[in-house]
Parts: sequence; structure tokens; C-alpha cells
Amino acid sequence: MTYIETLFDKYSDVPKSILVKIELLRLGVRYTQRVLDTAVAEGAAPQTYYIFSYGVTLTPDLEQRKEERSPETIILNDGTPVQTRLNKNSPYCIDRVDDKFIIYENDQPVTEGNLGEVTFLKAPKYYSKQLDDGTPMRKIVSYIPMLFSTLYQNCEFFNEGLECKFCDITPNVRSQVRSGRKMVVRKKPEQVAEVMEIALKEPTHRHYILSGGTILSKYAGMGDVDYYCSLLNTIIGRIGRRWRGTVQTIANSDKDMEKVASTGISSINPNIEVWDPKLFKTICPGKEKYVGRDEWIRRVIKAVDCFIEGGVNSNFVSGVEMAKPFGFRDVDSAVQSTLGGFEYLMSHDVTPRMDVWCVESDSWLGKVPDQEPAPTEYYVKIQQGYYDLMKKYGTYYPIAWCRECCQIDPIFDWKERYPR
Repeated sequence: MTYIETLFDKYSDVPKSILVKIELLRLGVRYTQRVLDTAVAEGAAPQTYYIFSYGVTLTPDLEQRKEERSPETIILNDGTPVQTRLNKNSPYCIDRVDDKFIIYENDQPVTEGNLGEVTFLKAPKYYSKQLDDGTPMRKIVSYIPMLFSTLYQNCEFFNEGLECKFCDITPNVRSQVRSGRKMVVRKKPEQVAEVMEIALKEPTHRHYILSGGTILSKYAGMGDVDYYCSLLNTIIGRIGRRWRGTVQTIANSDKDMEKVASTGISSINPNIEVWDPKLFKTICPGKEKYVGRDEWIRRVIKAVDCFIEGGVNSNFVSGVEMAKPFGFRDVDSAVQSTLGGFEYLMSHDVTPRMDVWCVESDSWLGKVPDQEPAPTEYYVKIQQGYYDLMKKYGTYYPIAWCRECCQIDPIFDWKERYPR
């Protein structure tokens, strides 16, 4: 019996596709040469490395990055989307067999309910187009399957050695440049607006995320808030307010939160990442220095005054609180800590989010010897606890997300149990 089959037995009350998704996100995946030779060539959306490397344990081959041969998103047979996280050591491999793509665990096909048979997210039409200056549109806005644009693909916390310890946004850019891959680190607002307008004409697109690293200095005479607001005003001025979008920023002052809301963006994600006070200081030293944990939480809660229900979200990198060398050593303590954060925020009308921690190889934590992701048990318990709290507080889902576009965690895959 394979390990994933033991999970199906152990967690018989959990949908099997959710368990498969957790495993592929936790441990990453390998692709055989047959997949790399055919999937993208036949229309799969290529992996764009739109913000992080999403390379677990070992850095993805630089030539593979350059050629964009790995599919961006795996689609399980019930429609569940799963982000590609490459890991040369993963027990999970996807191969092509008789024109089908099959998940294998240690050379054994996953056969339960045809869950092992997968497809890949198709590339949108705009991926074949270019801007007038020759820039490929896919370099400006990624399809993952929501639309995602990293407006500033760098974080200036790295300049001071204060980066979040799970993050590799800046090393990822450097790695891609070394591979010979063309990068657009700072997106021009007119470029993003033009691509977004074209992309949103395709019927499969309805949600979008605008993100980027923290700016501590000034760019074009603007600080962090003014820079991002100028981009938002240009983009939303062109595409309108019909579409549900979110912007991921630092926890800004009350006045600056109002300024962000005035652009017309649907929601905001000032991501706290980890709840425990000591771990926040250790894992997020830049956020601690420039804002501080207690002030971060206060600002997130205060932002509820500026956005509609479900419009204020704060992401938790779920599982990072168990990271070596300073994290929780047992699952229940880690779960209790994070659920405490979920409950506090939900009780103040904030909808927390979580993604499954990826041990980015170029991050600080990725360089710790024998670093391991949180176990499957942790993710089952944290997600079940999240839903219990949603029911308790009547919490609304994050408004700029849905099951079809959420490939980095399974919270929407549980939705039939709580159809809020």
C-alpha cells in the first residue's frame, strides 16, 4: 500500500482530492521528460515563477526555467487545481502514459477513483500576444489560474537582511536572470492595465491579484503606498470595478489603508504570515522592525472599516510555524497557535487565508539542513479547525478568490461543507 493510500484510510472523512492536493503542495512533484516534452507544447500554461521559485528542497534546473517547460497548474480529475512545486526528491512523479498524465508515488500509480489521472491548466489566448514594445504579455500578467501580476518582483527587506525567512522573491529573480530568462521586475502601470484589459475579455478570468515586495526607499519619487496606489488607479481606471481583485501590501497606516481602498480595489491582503509572537519576530524580522506584530494586527482589523465583507484578508504561511530550528515541535501546539490567530481575526471580521508552506530552496529556511514541511496531520487539523471557526463566526470567504483559482491551498475545496 502506498503512503497516499494509507492517508485515504486514516482520514476517511476528508475528500481524497484534498489529501492529494495537500501532498503535492507539501512535497512537490517531479515531471518525466515525456511530460516536459509535450505538456506545454500541447497547450498547457507554462510555469511562470511569478513571485517565488516554488522549488522545494532543490533549486529547479536553470535550463528548465529558461525554457518554461513545466506546467503551471495541475488539475485533478474533479477540477481541483494544484500548483506545481518542483522537487527532484519528491516521491510524487507525473508521467505520460498512453496520452494520459498519471501521478505516481514511488513508481506506483495512484489509482484510487482515477485521482491519479490529471490534466494541466490551459494557456490563455493572451499568452501568445506581445505588447507594442515586444514584451510578451505573459511576462506582465500570469494565469495561475487567477490573473496574477507581481508589480515589483523584489523586496527591499533583503537589502537589510530582514526578509521573511520563508521568502525567496529576490533570490528567485536573480536565479532566473542567471538562467538567461527575461524578467520584468518593475511593471509599468500602463502595461499591466493593457494586459489585464485583454485578459479579462476571456471568459475564464474573473479574479486577479496584484502583489509585490516591500519598498523601503522611493521609486519615481514615491514610497511604497503611493507607488502601489498609482498602479492601482491606472489599472482599475482601465478595467473598471466589475472584477474582484486584491492587492497584497504591508500593513499600512489607517490613512494609507483608506487611500488604497479609494482606488476601488475589492480587497486587501496585509499578510501576517505567522501568529506566535516570538515566531513572528524571528520569521518576519522586517515586518517586526517597521510595523511590529501588535500594530500589524491592529491595522489589519482597522482596515475592515474600509472594505466590504470578506475584503480584508491576512495570509498565514501554514506550516511555517513548525520550521526548524525554532518552530513548534508537535502538531497540536502548532495548530493551536495558528487557530488562535484565525479565531482572533475572524472575531474582528477579518477573513484570514492560508497557503501550504513551500520550503523554498533559496529562502533562509530552505538552507536549514534537513528542513521538512509540516506533516499531513497538521494540514488536516488546521483546515478542519478553520472551517469550524468560519461556522462559529459566520465568516465570509475571501472575495477575490474561488475554488477554481485557488491552487496554493485547499480551503475552497472544503466549501461544500460550509457553503457561506
